[in-house]
Amino acid sequence: MISQLRISLILLILLPFLVQCQGQQATVSPLTPPDSPLTSPLDPTATDPALEAPQPPSSGMATAFGQAINAATGEPLPHVAVRLAEVYRGGENGAFVLDEALSPATLTDSDGRFVLDNVEPKEYVLVVGDVNVSYGIIAERSGDAKVWDLPADDLVDMGVLEVTLN
Repeated sequence: MISQLRISLILLILLPFLVQCQGQQATVSPLTPPDSPLTSPLDPTATDPALEAPQPPSSGMATAFGQAINAATGEPLPHVAVRLAEVYRGGENGAFVLDEALSPATLTDSDGRFVLDNVEPKEYVLVVGDVNVSYGIIAERSGDAKVWDLPADDLVDMGVLEVTLN
């Protein structure tokens, strides 16, 4: 009974806002011209321009770059998501956290190359692929996730990364 009363009260409070929003049209952001296609850094349908050489990061930031290849075939992994999962430490132990909405991310180009521009200088673990479908975590020979230190004002070459997508 009490939970039904709470739900009714919440709906009663929200009802005026919902009614006010009804019939209003969305506006286009002035930052994006209405005739330009909106693309995301993780949009596989976006055009595949030749990946340019990584540029030095903005002051206080870091840039990482590399190439992802299929560990089994040696072929590049084109148009695959590359994400940085932030490492959190508590003493000697640590954990990494991937936030699909906020973690730095990009797509590889047709040759499997990627650049992660102007990311916060922190420790990260590299996750390649779609975490909901098929992905690989770059690991050390021991099997532990490889931790990348991205220092401020630095370009970090991650090299050629052999990836097994699970």
